[in-house]
Amino acid sequence: MRRLLALALVALALGGCANGYTLVSGERTKVGNALSVAPDGAWNKQTQGHTEVWTLDGPAVQQVRFMVGIEDGEQIAPQTPAQSSNSETQAPKFHANMTPFEVAELVTATLAQANVTNMATKGLKPAKFGTDEGFSFELSYTSSSGLECLGYAVGRIKDKKLYLVLYIAPKLYFFERDRARVEHMIASLRFEA
Repeated sequence: MRRLLALALVALALGGCANGYTLVSGERTKVGNALSVAPDGAWNKQTQGHTEVWTLDGPAVQQVRFMVGIEDGEQIAPQTPAQSSNSETQAPKFHANMTPFEVAELVTATLAQANVTNMATKGLKPAKFGTDEGFSFELSYTSSSGLECLGYAVGRIKDKKLYLVLYIAPKLYFFERDRARVEHMIASLRFEA
């Protein structure tokens, strides 16, 4: 247990050094080109294509991934140039006719590209995506460094596009510490015209 806490603290120190992050205030903030959210405090964010990654302490400690407007045939996460050029390592793609179960499988298949093990999902059910109807599920995995992580996802397919919020953090301490803040943000989601 001490080893896992030490790994989490090292990740905290290294994650805080990440470049390319900007500060998000605690006010209602636009996410991508279609959503807005009202966080209950300041966060750091980085944009990666259709995805915004928000974190408090660094992405290795906790991250909230807002995947906004993923279109039919697109991947839900950016790939490295090596993955893009190798057809065997390309992540699966979103399709507009996917069921919530298939979206959960898409998320786990995409995370598997990051060499995680012991991947499992559970609790797929209808859930609110802000004020809209959507779905949610939980996940767990072991990172390539041996750290046990938990995740919580809430999603919605609207106008043939995927909108998904994925919260991931180490099981030890951080996941539960920040879960209520993330759930507050999810509850505040709304689609912008």
